[in-house]
Amino acid sequence: MEGAVYRKVKNSEEPQPPMRLLTVSKEGAYFHRLVEGGGASPGEQSAATHLELEKSFPSYPSATLGQFAPHGGRIAVIADPTGLHIVDCKEGRELRLILKATPISALAISPCDNLLITCEKFVQGEKNLIVWDIASGKEVAQFEWKKGSKEGTKSIKFSEDERYCARISSKTSVEVFATDNFTTPMVTIQATSEVLAKKGQGKGQKFWFDGFEFVPSHTTPTGQAHQFLFVW
Repeated sequence: MEGAVYRKVKNSEEPQPPMRLLTVSKEGAYFHRLVEGGGASPGEQSAATHLELEKSFPSYPSATLGQFAPHGGRIAVIADPTGLHIVDCKEGRELRLILKATPISALAISPCDNLLITCEKFVQGEKNLIVWDIASGKEVAQFEWKKGSKEGTKSIKFSEDERYCARISSKTSVEVFATDNFTTPMVTIQATSEVLAKKGQGKGQKFWFDGFEFVPSHTTPTGQAHQFLFVW
């Protein structure tokens, strides 16, 4: 089951939209809202908090995957045999459909909800790890991922402002891109004893990366911004 909250309050007098959840199971993907139990009159039993199906929202009986966007849950992405459905969780309507004939094994959404990453089973000669622009529905990058397809989206990470993207291109290298140019990496980091702070170990020993993560950017007192990537 996937869940997220959509809340956008300009002032204390404006009513808050309901808490919404997206359930994904063998029955498909459906939107629900959380209805809180109200107070009861003396002698009456109070209503229990429960979920109600959002009947005005689109439903996807054949869906296999679904996820709310991390930046407030304003949109959701749902995958079914037709393709990728982008849903507006405030208005309860489908914004666009990205047609895909190949089944999607995993999906993820970037921190500011602008980019979508999907992974399919690897087929020799084809790129199966795709980065999409959510607003246009167009591909912006394609990569190969030969390992388990359900793990492919974890091989790509973004900085919190989405200016930079990093991906493990092999066990021994991490490529870093500016998100406005996925054609050529800004830098490629190789797994060496110096990078992994393992100096003094035997010559010829092989090293590899176990993981990587962007660290929140830091601004110096002079106003200079620094972005850090932590690899291990």
